Amino acid sequence: DEELEQAKKTPEQIKKEESERLKQEKLAAKKKAKEERERLKQEKLTAKKKAKEERERLKQEKLAAQKKAKEEKRIQEMRNRDDTSNSRLAKKLLEYQNPGCANYKFVDIFGDILVNRKWTDVQHKNYMNKKLVKLDALYTETNQKITTVFELLPGGQFEQFVSTGIGFDEFTTIAFSVMMEKCL
Repeated sequence: DEELEQAKKTPEQIKKEESERLKQEKLAAKKKAKEERERLKQEKLTAKKKAKEERERLKQEKLAAQKKAKEEKRIQEMRNRDDTSNSRLAKKLLEYQNPGCANYKFVDIFGDILVNRKWTDVQHKNYMNKKLVKLDALYTETNQKITTVFELLPGGQFEQFVSTGIGFDEFTTIAFSVMMEKCL
C-alpha cells in the first residue's frame, strides 16, 4: 500500500518530502546540539559554583585557624607576661642580664616554666635596709603556685632571698636545673 503511494507521487512531491525530512533532521540535530550546549553550560556553572564554595570553605577554615592561632598566642602572652605594676625593683630585675648565664635576662631563663608572674616590692621588718622584690608565679611543671623573694644587691645583681610555697630548696633546685640546661 505504501509502495503504491510512493509510486503515485511525483518527483516534485518526493523532492519536497525529502527536503522536509532533511529540514526536520537538521532542526532535530540543532535542537540536540543546543540541549547539549545547555547541559555543558549548566555543568560548567555547577562546577564553578562548587569550586567557589570550596574556595570559600578553605578561606573560612584558614581564617578560623588564624583566629585560633592568634587567640592561642594572646593567651600564651598573657600567661607569660610580667605584672610589674606594684614594683619598681622588678623592672630592674627583669632588665638585669646575668653575665654567668650568657647575659640572659630573667624571662629568657625562667619564662617558659614560671608563668602568670606578678611582682611586688616588699619590706621585711628585720631587714628594712634591703631592697626586696617578691615574685608570685605558677610553676608549670607541677602546676604549683610559688612565691620567692629576691634581693637587689649593690652591684645591680639579684639574689634569691627567701622562698615559700614550694620551699626555698625546691626553688633553688628548679633554678639550678634550668640554669644548668640554659647556661652551660
